Amino acid sequence: NVRKTTGPDNIPGKVLKECADQLTGVLIDIFNRLLHQAVIPTCFKTAKFIPIPKKKTSSLNDYGPVALPPIVIKWFERLVKDHITSRIPLIFDPCQFAY
Repeated sequence: NVRKTTGPDNIPGKVLKECADQLTGVLIDIFNRLLHQAVIPTCFKTAKFIPIPKKKTSSLNDYGPVALPPIVIKWFERLVKDHITSRIPLIFDPCQFAY
């Protein structure tokens, strides 16, 4: 969603979406290196934490943290997840959401 707030990289989704043609080759190279080296750089391990209010907000305990990672690593994680799930057999009930 291009209207979401940015992570620690401050790169809006809209920028990546509009520049997708120009960035595809670069991102493929980065993603392939991450897979071959099996190492995630520190800059991709950071997150911006946003406090989200629960019901009422009279103290800090009334907020729940939401972590926003860099958008590039979110794309990478989604690609890896999609790749893995496309290759494993469907052994769980599609209505099962936990365990």
